[in-house]
Amino acid sequence: MFDLDRKHAFIFLGLWRFVFTVCFTKMLVHPDELFQGTQIAYDFVYGGVDLPWEWRDPYRIRNALYPIYLSWPLMVLKYFRIDYPYLVLISPYLAHFPLMMLSDYYLWQVGKQTVGKSATRIAFIITLTNVFMVEYEIRCFTNTLEKILTVIAYHFYLKQGSSMTINTAIFTALLTLGFMMRNTSPVGWVPLLCIKIVRDGAFMPFLIAGVTVFIPLTIGIVYLDSIYYLGANTSSSGTSLDVRDTTKEFEWTFTGLNFLRINVLQGLSKYFGDHNLLCYF
Repeated sequence: MFDLDRKHAFIFLGLWRFVFTVCFTKMLVHPDELFQGTQIAYDFVYGGVDLPWEWRDPYRIRNALYPIYLSWPLMVLKYFRIDYPYLVLISPYLAHFPLMMLSDYYLWQVGKQTVGKSATRIAFIITLTNVFMVEYEIRCFTNTLEKILTVIAYHFYLKQGSSMTINTAIFTALLTLGFMMRNTSPVGWVPLLCIKIVRDGAFMPFLIAGVTVFIPLTIGIVYLDSIYYLGANTSSSGTSLDVRDTTKEFEWTFTGLNFLRINVLQGLSKYFGDHNLLCYF
């Protein structure tokens, strides 16, 4: 049942995930699910939502790529005038579903390459019966998306050698997406990239991919954010807006730099909880 090389097992896994997606997402488990994804997607399609401060001027610290992706089923429902409440409620999770299945597929591939099929089967049994994992993986968190991108990227990382290939381009693109959505995500990759450079001579492929993939994709995502925030919700009065502000002039928006400036340099993050430097040690 947990040998995903068998077609029926992967189909069963998909059905398992799908049932949880459509039946167990009616109640909110954490505010970030709204503030990072579903609420933003709804506002992108319908407007009139008083968004959290992170999505407002002058802060603009959140990347809009994931909420825009989550909004496409809503657009379809709205276009065909079948946007009934339940379908609206479930649509972001249906958009998230194929990403989750990709994560499962590539986690299986990574497991087979690193620890073997038997250990990977045990890992899937644990994952699919762990309450926290089952409840949160089906949810529209940027943390969940970060995990998905990391798993898939690691699959292509394992294939990297001393030459530039399509795997290098895909790996770099996935890392770029993760970096643009959560700026701390590359931290764990630093030692892994160093290993590839020193052991497998991957410096030139990474350099080429940085110029041909990372830079253009970063510029494209920054431009997308800039377009999104061109009509961003600017209200701070606590009242909903019926329309987005379309009178502002275009301004380049690098959400990562804004995040650093607001949370680190200006110290706004301290209002959301602080820990002693040695807390986690």
